[in-house]
Amino acid sequence: MKKTQIIEAFRNIKKQKVSYISIVLITFLAVTAFLGVSFGSYSLAMGGSLFYDEHNFRDLEVISSVLFTDSDLEQIAAIEGIADVEGQMRTNAKIADNDTKTGVTVLSVTKRINIPLVKEGRMPEAADECAIETGTAKLFGLKTGDKIVLDESANGAKLLSRDEFTVTAIVNHPDHLVLPNTYTDYVIVPYESFNNELLQGRKIMAEVTVKKPAGINRLSKKYSKLLDPVKEKIEKLSVKCAEEALTAIWEELENYKAVFRDSYLKPALVSLIERFGNVDREEAENYVNTMGWAAPELIPDLRNADLDAQALNILSDLSVNLSAAEEVMTMLKGWIRQLDDPVSVAGKTIIPALFTDEQIESVKEFMDSDVSNRFKSLLYVADMWNTGHARYLSTLNKLENVSPADDEIGVWVIMDPAMNIGFAHLSLSSGGISVLALRFTSLFILVGAIVIYATVGKLVDEQRKLVGATKAFGFFNREIFGKYMLFGGSATLLGSILGALAGIFLLQYFAVYSYSRYYLFDTPALRVIPWQLIIVPVAGMIITFLSIWLASSRLLRSPAIRLMQDTIPAGNHKSKGKKSSLSLYQRLILRNMRTDAKRVAVTIVSIAGCCALIVIGFSLYFSVKTTITKQFDQIIKHDSKISVDNAVDKDAAGNVKALLDSEQFPNLTVYSESSFIRIKGNLEPADYIVADPDEVGQFIDLRPKGKKWDEDYRTEGILLPGNYADTYRLKVGDTCTLIDSSGTSYRATISGVFDYYLGKMVILSPEAYKTIFGVEPSNNTVIVKHDASARDSLKEKLKSVKGFDDINRVDQMRTVNESYSDLLAIMVIILVGAAALMAAVILTNLVNIYILQKKRELTIMRVNGFTTKEVKNYVSREAFLTTLVGIILGVGGGLLMVQTIMPGLSKSYSHFDTTPNVWAILFSVVITIIFTVIIYHFALKKIKDLKLTDIA
Repeated sequence: MKKTQIIEAFRNIKKQKVSYISIVLITFLAVTAFLGVSFGSYSLAMGGSLFYDEHNFRDLEVISSVLFTDSDLEQIAAIEGIADVEGQMRTNAKIADNDTKTGVTVLSVTKRINIPLVKEGRMPEAADECAIETGTAKLFGLKTGDKIVLDESANGAKLLSRDEFTVTAIVNHPDHLVLPNTYTDYVIVPYESFNNELLQGRKIMAEVTVKKPAGINRLSKKYSKLLDPVKEKIEKLSVKCAEEALTAIWEELENYKAVFRDSYLKPALVSLIERFGNVDREEAENYVNTMGWAAPELIPDLRNADLDAQALNILSDLSVNLSAAEEVMTMLKGWIRQLDDPVSVAGKTIIPALFTDEQIESVKEFMDSDVSNRFKSLLYVADMWNTGHARYLSTLNKLENVSPADDEIGVWVIMDPAMNIGFAHLSLSSGGISVLALRFTSLFILVGAIVIYATVGKLVDEQRKLVGATKAFGFFNREIFGKYMLFGGSATLLGSILGALAGIFLLQYFAVYSYSRYYLFDTPALRVIPWQLIIVPVAGMIITFLSIWLASSRLLRSPAIRLMQDTIPAGNHKSKGKKSSLSLYQRLILRNMRTDAKRVAVTIVSIAGCCALIVIGFSLYFSVKTTITKQFDQIIKHDSKISVDNAVDKDAAGNVKALLDSEQFPNLTVYSESSFIRIKGNLEPADYIVADPDEVGQFIDLRPKGKKWDEDYRTEGILLPGNYADTYRLKVGDTCTLIDSSGTSYRATISGVFDYYLGKMVILSPEAYKTIFGVEPSNNTVIVKHDASARDSLKEKLKSVKGFDDINRVDQMRTVNESYSDLLAIMVIILVGAAALMAAVILTNLVNIYILQKKRELTIMRVNGFTTKEVKNYVSREAFLTTLVGIILGVGGGLLMVQTIMPGLSKSYSHFDTTPNVWAILFSVVITIIFTVIIYHFALKKIKDLKLTDIA
């Protein structure tokens, strides 16, 4: 480009400074919004990822219904792609003091994976030491050095070797990333604190890490793809390991059953009968041998599809033998206590004599022997074997014919990080920011390109004679084009640089700081994505180039002589004799709009784009608000869920119900179980609520979504929440897989879908639960409606009820969900503010272009006696029409874009209402009108300063 062209370009910038500044500001806002929000999303994701890396957060967690042996863990570790495996123990317990009781999950210390963040003290080392999470410490006012008692009575099996522990550390666990934590806290104890003899050295869980690049974004698709093949290999390994585990358990059961019977039970009975039955030893042995003892069974073929009945019979026989052993033990104790009552054995009456102290101690030793305890532990393992084997058989024969994504493959439950609430919340937050960035920025770019097109187009039109003269002097088209490219390109480049700086250091920081307050990790460092930092200004320059080329190419192709001639306005060729029904103003306005259709179209599209941005922002905000309102004001119609401990009192639920009835609080007893549901190969959390659906409807609005429910929902089907049904496009009649607390899978048919937005509730009738799971549900929860004023007093009254466990308030769940609403509101306010500012810049630019273009015409109107008000009205009427059309298009376009944004913000367990919100539309329309009025008010002030000299 020649020096004269460069000088001319800078002269254009000075002359058209309002238009130039508008391009700078539009580019600035677009780049700020995109890079700030995109980098903010990335920084938040990386902040969480680095926190997880620091604590070596697991990549996969595997749970087995038949437990893990050391061999299982070694085989998992040998899978290609796996970096490390660590077994872990887990049990549930309760901590209580005089006034407070809460449930906790007790974990064994892990040394390499899922390392807790120690806030105070040191991690436990001795078997009587523990670490507690900050929530538990705050609830009970605990500090290091204090003692706690863990009550396992509700479990049915005592997995801990002791009850009392000394607190050595207060920690935060990486499983609980979200603050405040509303989920069950962990108590962490050494591996030696568990009763490992009971579990025969097996582990309950396997924590797995995979080989991955250092510093990988754990929320990225790349990370997810790393996990998929590893999960597939673990699924296939699970069948082999299950067979090995079941075989080993079977061998031990048979062995210890024989050892217990032949080495302890039979000799004890022979001695007793010989001594107190007044018979010789041979006769006593013959009697004992005819008692129906089952001979040790041969180890069966575990691949036998008919093994279910056989397995149940063998386990039943084992249970009978165990029961018989318990009865003999009880009888022995009774003989010691009852000295006078005769006992009949082998048809003879035995008169117990007084046992010596030595004999009593001998019996006690027998009762407390290691083999006796070992036998009890085997019964516990056998129960787990029974449930695990059923799942093993259900998948074994299908292995060759199904893909790894099939609902029923494998006998292990494999959970990826998305199943962790903290990880899912972080993913939802980071992903939501990213979706907003892309959608908002696309509109910013569209409107920015239009502004550049309109501005340069008007500039070229005004300078058509100058362009013609320039061409006549021998300048090439590329040189003339370069002048306008310098005008628009420099504005775009300047706006990109300023926008990048503002996006990185202002908007990104604000977004990251606002969100990170809700997580364990500190405010992450500000980050950039290099390719985005490069491609954004490059893309801006490309868009500018295309916009300027479209705006100037027609004139640049025209010959110099034509460009130097005056343009002849297009006439309005109306038929003679016809009179227009429109007023002079209206005819002038329509004429101006026809002759300047490009400017009018740009104005309408610009207003529509800005209005659409505001519609999207408010629609998202009100969508989240409306979803929360519908969930907690319309769907959830109860106020609390009261859990009970049936191990403390089998009538606990009835006792709670009696208290609630006396207080006249409507209530319903149900069975509640937290587990999983597998849908189309994807594992999802699920809360089973088991009760008559018609009765549940009084406390949870089970309004059918879509097709009417099938009648089998009363006897064998399930009712699925709408959020899961929408995510996986399920309908009535489809099937899914329910997984119980032991990890065993059961196929179920979807009998109905009900409206539900936030959560994971699956409804079953008691009959359907028994049909699917094969067991009767035992009510352990009471759902209750109560006044807000009764929240605290009700808990105090419930503490006196035997078996009362805890009360979970719905309003606390609402508060947690509203925290996400507040976060989204922050981003919406920022982006709506940017849209409003963009609207102001665009309208100011376009009005100035219009007034400059019509200066001659408006001056003539003033000279011919039109008042300033009349001239302003003349200009304003076009503004009214363009604003009206722009608002209509903007509202429609914004609502359509909302439908594409909401799926990106939603997860399977968290769906948002997408019904168009009247308030969002109203606010957007009002804001757009207000900005239009304000901009035109200040821009039209120039009309009163028009002078006759402006005609020249």
